[in-house]
Amino acid sequence: MAKAVAEVLRLAVMFVMAAILLQIPIFSGLLRLSGFHDACQHCHGSSSAASPSHEQLQVDPESCGNGSTRAIPQSRKLQPVGRAQYPFILFSVYRYALNTFFVIGETSLVVRAFEHDKPVYDCEWSPMLANGTVSDSRTLTQAHMIYVKFDENGMGYGPALVNCTFNESIGSDGLGGVLRLHVARGPYRGDKFTVEDVLHEGARTPASAARKVSTYAFCGPPMYGTIKARWIQHWLAYHVFLWKADVHFYFYNIGGFKTAEDYQVVEPYVKAGLLTLIEIESTAIEDFPAWYKHQLVFINDCIHRTRTAGHSWSFFNDFDELLYFSPPHTVESLIRDHPQAAWMTFANMPASSGHCAVREESRWPLERLMWHNKVPECMKAERDPWMCTGSQGRRKYMVNPSKVFSSGVHRISIPEEGGVDLNGSVARVIHFHGVLSSGSNVCGIPVNMSHSKQVDDLTNRYDFDQSLSDAVGKAKEFARSRNLLTLT
Repeated sequence: MAKAVAEVLRLAVMFVMAAILLQIPIFSGLLRLSGFHDACQHCHGSSSAASPSHEQLQVDPESCGNGSTRAIPQSRKLQPVGRAQYPFILFSVYRYALNTFFVIGETSLVVRAFEHDKPVYDCEWSPMLANGTVSDSRTLTQAHMIYVKFDENGMGYGPALVNCTFNESIGSDGLGGVLRLHVARGPYRGDKFTVEDVLHEGARTPASAARKVSTYAFCGPPMYGTIKARWIQHWLAYHVFLWKADVHFYFYNIGGFKTAEDYQVVEPYVKAGLLTLIEIESTAIEDFPAWYKHQLVFINDCIHRTRTAGHSWSFFNDFDELLYFSPPHTVESLIRDHPQAAWMTFANMPASSGHCAVREESRWPLERLMWHNKVPECMKAERDPWMCTGSQGRRKYMVNPSKVFSSGVHRISIPEEGGVDLNGSVARVIHFHGVLSSGSNVCGIPVNMSHSKQVDDLTNRYDFDQSLSDAVGKAKEFARSRNLLTLT
């Protein structure tokens, strides 16, 4: 009997305390969040306005009076609203054959991850008339999406190609036309969108070009931020010498070239027909997050661009990397040795950009940078660094654009077979990592070659190699003889 009385008194005290606390705003809010206040009102038949906790908590009437509540789950469902990302972003269109085009762009990595929501594509062609207007006639075909493999951080968007192959020849008169890509979300083709590109094919056909098409092409990475104009000038001079001026450079500028001095560096190359500067509108670059300012799109654009232009081989490396072939090997001899190769890759050899030999006769850093790592880069310790391939070896490459359709930064995507991974002792890029960053201190550590202790300390960490320096010296004279140097 005494225990029953004590329990009744305990419950009475608890409800009295709750009533008092409900008069204090802060405690009232806490009790509402816990569901205690609404549970009590429910148990006592209160008809007060529903609070948010009513939608989240149902109270079992049987639990009233014993100080506890029991949550009963409600039925819920996911209700998508709007669109998270764009299903496709168009960059460029190139003809591959009389009835085939490739569309270069990006797709949402989120959208393409789910089979149900993968976009459906159709291609449509309208020819250009002789008077320059677009015909009303339309030819339609189903498109084939190619999701490009890549090893880089995916971010929001990834590279993609769309194959538009028609059942008949399209635009064979050479007048050009408009290629439209219709994009529909999901298998039921709802929410249909259309993008288009005008092809002025008379200007894009290699046979119509006034200049001789060079054998080699270089496809540059995106140029953004602050560009060191003098370094680019030295880099250009070295590579135009390496390819004996039988090369055309394609630079993708996203605001990196902006001053008069910047453009002064490339002006003589443009006038000589050695360089094309592709200006990219920078306003939308940040709206579509993709790896390294959309580098993968520019790589794949350049593969198809150089094939359309008629180049035989296209090279891909960065502006802080210099391509080097160990004598007696040359790019010509390697092509002769591997006539059927679709692509060839080069090892990546890190080098010091801080240690520079003291040479008063030269002002070019590249003539004084003579120390590189003892072995090429390799992210797998158990592998032979001289043959460390793919992204693990941070390799760069050259491709035959008539045989290769897509690629990433460190690997060829289509085709993955049919190429040659060259030994690093034969071909490599010398990588002066970070040399282009605004805070880098190029040649910040002068090395007195007559100071044996300083030289010995360096050789414990690096290999001394003067061959690149000698080649740069010859390249400087080659560029000067062709009036390609504008900055002193």
